[in-house]
Amino acid sequence: MKQTARLSFYSELAFGFVILLYTLANFLLVLELPSNLIIGLAVLLSISLIILNTLYKRDFYSNYIEKKADLVLLISLPLIFLFFNQNFESEFLGFILVASLSYLAIFNMRNSDFLLLIFRCIFYIVLLGVLLGIIEYYFFESSYFNDTVEFYPYSASGTKISFSGFMYNYNSVTYFVICYMALLSFQNSDIRDYFLPIVILFLMFSKLLILFLLLIVLIKFFKGKARISLSLFAIMSYLILSNVVIVEEGTYPYPSMYFREILTSYMSWDLVLSLHGWLKQQGLQELLVGASNFIEFENKYSYQPHSSLISFGLLGGIFFLFLFVGNLIIVSFRILNQLDISDAPILYAAFLAFLIELINWDFYDSFYFWIVFFICCKNLVKIKSNNN
Repeated sequence: MKQTARLSFYSELAFGFVILLYTLANFLLVLELPSNLIIGLAVLLSISLIILNTLYKRDFYSNYIEKKADLVLLISLPLIFLFFNQNFESEFLGFILVASLSYLAIFNMRNSDFLLLIFRCIFYIVLLGVLLGIIEYYFFESSYFNDTVEFYPYSASGTKISFSGFMYNYNSVTYFVICYMALLSFQNSDIRDYFLPIVILFLMFSKLLILFLLLIVLIKFFKGKARISLSLFAIMSYLILSNVVIVEEGTYPYPSMYFREILTSYMSWDLVLSLHGWLKQQGLQELLVGASNFIEFENKYSYQPHSSLISFGLLGGIFFLFLFVGNLIIVSFRILNQLDISDAPILYAAFLAFLIELINWDFYDSFYFWIVFFICCKNLVKIKSNNN
């Protein structure tokens, strides 16, 4: 019994170490360390410990397969595809490792107290990085912890100041903090625990923040068709405004990196396709004509497609895209239909926001997405077990 508990603790500790490395990956790059290699080795170590733990307890079937067939299928599809198509691109392997480890780790944990403790420790490291970025911006000339983007299309002043701390950028901080708040909600934490995360989110002022807050309000205070209609409106508005920009004629550089194509004009205002929307447009064209794979697209345009759905297609083809995404949609609908999401609005707002971010960003290999996704799946499995 003690040996089993010790193995469980070590596997949870290893998973926490992976999340720490993943969150601070950009800082590893600053130190000129091979972050992908270090994180990859940590992931393999964590997976090995979790499998060793379950084999020692001799309940691998009940832990990961029984009553979880749809989730096992979700993870096994890319593994099967990888085997038959010999697709060993690093992005595909990274996606498989991240999704598999998140699944094994979430269902291996006796409870989420330890995971929340890990996220709380990482949060204070991130908070320190953001504070250093603010101090650096106002008192120093360096830019280790802050970034300034000129002619940024989603800023009223045209200049975007972001404080990314030890992370890659302000979006990375936003994703981490939303995941942290989802864990706080899952653990029914005190309302005071949300104060600092909300402050950090407003300092980032990411577009996803607006959608996340709207979804919390809609899930908490609306029911039935009103909730569905207003949520769909908020989601569609977010997707549109994330990919096109409404800007006054003559006040922006055109053509430029962020302002790619004028779609239409009305009076003195232009509707302009942004960089993110243009990349999705190019990715969809490449996917439909089968002109390139993921690596070729990245080499050709110097960016990823900014959409996990398009990336799935470029990585695995149209068949894999429909197979995997179809199963993902089925599982997600079951979560939303069979659970009372108003009981934990922050958790399920994070779940919905991250699902939408799959459309809007290359989010398929994000630990934050898969952690929130499988926590919601764990709730669903508990409901199934109780009903049976």
